[in-house]
Amino acid sequence: MIMHYDLQINSPAFGSLKNIPKYYTRAGDNVSPPLMWINAPENTKEFALIYYDPDAPITYGFTHW
Repeated sequence: MIMHYDLQINSPAFGSLKNIPKYYTRAGDNVSPPLMWINAPENTKEFALIYYDPDAPITYGFTHW
């Protein structure tokens, strides 16, 4: 059986399609922003968020985690 979830992630620190505030970047305090996971599968213990940033000023982009 295939199960589908309407998993969502958001942050109270910034809005959808908005830039991450400088505080949460390397140019700021480099702190991870608070994240909220909505509609997680039952019994989920943890998540990993991995993001490939093709526009990073490093050759061939940068992978954030």
